[in-house]
Parts: sequence; structure tokens; C-alpha cells
Amino acid sequence: MSTEGGPEPMEEEEVPLCDSPSTDSTTMDWVKVDERTETDESSPALPQSHHPVGANAVTQSENLPVQNPPDNCDEYSFGSSDDDAGDDEEENGLEKLAYVSLDTAFDMGILQSSIEGSKDALNLVVGKEVVMVVGKTGVGKSTLIQGIAGKRIHTSFHKASFSGETATKTVFDAQDALPNFEIGHAKASKTRSLNAFLRKCGDNEVLFLDSPGLEDTRGAEMDIATSALLSQVAKRCKSLRFVILIHCASLLEERGNTFRSVLQFANLFVQDFSESKMSFMFMFTHTDEITGMSNSSGDAKKRLQEEIIQIASATKDEDVLAVLDFVRRSLKKNYPFADILHPLDTNFPKLADAIEQLQGVRDLTSASSCNL
Repeated sequence: MSTEGGPEPMEEEEVPLCDSPSTDSTTMDWVKVDERTETDESSPALPQSHHPVGANAVTQSENLPVQNPPDNCDEYSFGSSDDDAGDDEEENGLEKLAYVSLDTAFDMGILQSSIEGSKDALNLVVGKEVVMVVGKTGVGKSTLIQGIAGKRIHTSFHKASFSGETATKTVFDAQDALPNFEIGHAKASKTRSLNAFLRKCGDNEVLFLDSPGLEDTRGAEMDIATSALLSQVAKRCKSLRFVILIHCASLLEERGNTFRSVLQFANLFVQDFSESKMSFMFMFTHTDEITGMSNSSGDAKKRLQEEIIQIASATKDEDVLAVLDFVRRSLKKNYPFADILHPLDTNFPKLADAIEQLQGVRDLTSASSCNL
């Protein structure tokens, strides 16, 4: 993968909102995923140098070789000749519908502050190869980027109090953390605007974007702001890749709705997921919180494959089935498009290289025209 020379510096400009941002287009049943990490202290730290670019942007320089992605996808076979297909049965139930309650005052201040706080990141996006890290609030997007930046992730304890009672849980934090990528441990969103981390490998530059969580805990205002910001990203960047974080508990509870949400999000940027599927990577987390699911990556992958087969057998939506089949086969064949994300076991340098070798989506006309 090669990156063209950086764009000429541009004057700071106001970020326009979409003419008619849609709230229901951002109501994805995003999964809660926690942080991916590597804490093997025997492993050498990533060589790095950080140079803040604006209030919400960080850069890193690495001397790691990055292979160019294959010109074609023949090395990845998703044919059905070596797998059994699940039976198709319709899944009953209505999909969630999103709306803005007219009984609740709409806070324009939240909308404005999110957009104002994203200006530096949006300016850095111009002409760049961009990786969009996507997931629900608390899914671990900021932690993932901390790990990719070479920060050591370690365990700590988080205390919460209510009505005189205190609860303590084990959480993960980043040592010498990047600024503007706060890891939240409460059930409330920590990220309030777009944050950008520029990873450099030789002459290549790839920008990782962390955004407020989809279905943000602060309400429809943040959902609308996020939609407008992502539309601006699509308009300004050179290409997009997507890392989608999925909490295993959400997968088991929400079943097919999780992948309907994935497809809904994907269709904001691509017209046909099947044609652009190699621009997407799916990371499943919190496997240790699922009863009966082993901490072993191999065993967890097998359990996920079984769950996906069960989900596929209960739906007749061909588009959703295409996403399910892609993820299942990637898990089975150890393709780089689906994997387990664990805070203490992930090899972040290897993961970063795999992400950057995804095929970039370059035709972003529909997304940049405010279909978001």
C-alpha cells in the first residue's frame, strides 16, 4: 500500500452539517468491545515518536515494512465447497427504529461542541488513507488505538459507587497513554469528538480515527453530530478502511440484529458489501465474559463460528447472510478479516499491519453527499 504525498496545508474551516442528517441511519446495534492489547513485557516496544497535530491528533513514526496488498483477492477463497451452509429460516421480530423524542429538548450545544472539537482531526483527514474504528460506546475503540500506537496495556481497578455501596472491577489502561484517547470505564461515553492518530511506516501514512460511540450515551444530539462528522471524513479522505468492534455478549443477545446493524453502517459507505468486504475487519471482544467460552483464541473462534451458524439458520435476509458467511469463513480459515481481540494477548504490530493492508474504499460519493 502506498500513499501519495501529503496535501498542502489548508486553512481551518467551519465544518458544515449535513442538510438533513438522519437519526435512524445511525442507530446501529453496535457492540460493546473492550480493549485489545499486548502486555508481554518481554516483547520489544514499538519504536515511536509522537507529535501532536492540533488538539485531537497524534502521530507515530515506525520503521516497520508494510507489504502492498494483493492486486486481487484470489488468495482468499470464500467458496462453499469446503463448508456446510446453514438452513435459512426467518427470524421473527421487528428491527429497532430510532427517533428523536419531541418530549426532550434538543441540545444544540452538544452538537456544536462535538463539531468544533473535531476540526483539527478533520483537517488532518484531507487526502489521507483513513482507518475508521467503529463501535458502540465503551466498546474499546480508544484502547485499540492506544495499542496500535505501541502503548502497553495493563490491568487496573475501577471503583464505582452508588447509594453508599461500592463495586470494583478489573479494567485495562494504557501506560503513557496518547492524549485525547481517554479509555472510559464507566457506562458513559468518554469520546466527545473525532480523534486522529497518524501512524507512519516509512513513506506510508495511515490515519486512525476514533469517534464518539454509535448510539452514544448522551443522546440523539451526539448521533447526529457523529453522522455529520463521518460524512465530512468521507468527503475529505483519500480512502477508507473499517475496523468494526463487536462485543461477544451483544452478539449472543442481539443475534441477527448485530449484523443487520453492521450492514446498515456498511451501506452508508459502500453500495454492495460483498464487493467491498475486504475493506472490513471484524474484531470480537469480551470472550472471557461469556459462560462456557474458552480464553483460548482458537476455542473462542470455534464457539463464535457455531453462534454465527445458529444466527444464519434463523434469517433469510440474503444481505445479512453474506456478512455472516464472510465473518464465519474468515474465522475458520484464519483470514485477517475477523479475529478475537483480547487486551492481554493481541499482537498489535501484527494487527496494525493487517489493518493497513485491507483494501481501501475510494468511491465514497454516496457517503460524502450526506447519506449518513
